[in-house]
Amino acid sequence: MLFANNPTKGQSAMMSFGPTDMSGGGQTLMVAGYYVDSTKTFGLPINEDDLRRNYTAFSIRTTPEQAQDVVNYINHFISSDHPYELYGTNCATVCRDALKAIGLLPKNENMFTRSITPTDLWLNINARFGHGWPGFLARSGLPWASPGKDFGSPRTQMNTFDFVTVMLTPPQACVTVSDSATGASSTSCD
Repeated sequence: MLFANNPTKGQSAMMSFGPTDMSGGGQTLMVAGYYVDSTKTFGLPINEDDLRRNYTAFSIRTTPEQAQDVVNYINHFISSDHPYELYGTNCATVCRDALKAIGLLPKNENMFTRSITPTDLWLNINARFGHGWPGFLARSGLPWASPGKDFGSPRTQMNTFDFVTVMLTPPQACVTVSDSATGASSTSCD
């Protein structure tokens, strides 16, 4: 999943790239290397608890311009222009390409920056932007994931998962009605 926030413009966007067909037939096609239809809302969390329970974060500090470029990348990403291909265009490569587009990962690929699997991407970004892992995990080469934890460098003091939830919750429209005769008022929100 990819989330971007530009605080100077107050804009945020999130996407989770994946296949639309997770049936046995769809998975067989993917494993065989075929393209399948894709979506940018694959497995998005349904609430804050789902986000905390099932996701580990890696915040990367960017300039407001870089953040806006990623917000625009997400907002203008058209799934039908990018069919899902397990060994080519997948969840990891879409996130990787956004980081390449803003200059946080090298544009020219080699075997260490290809990042075509989530594990490869996690190792790549941790090596560049992480604060290190406990010794035995770092030596094992395994990504250290812990749902509800952010291993990067969040810019805000607020918990990353609370922040994402707040940024993606649309503001409520509220109306206050006052009775001038009695002075009573009531507020209702959508």
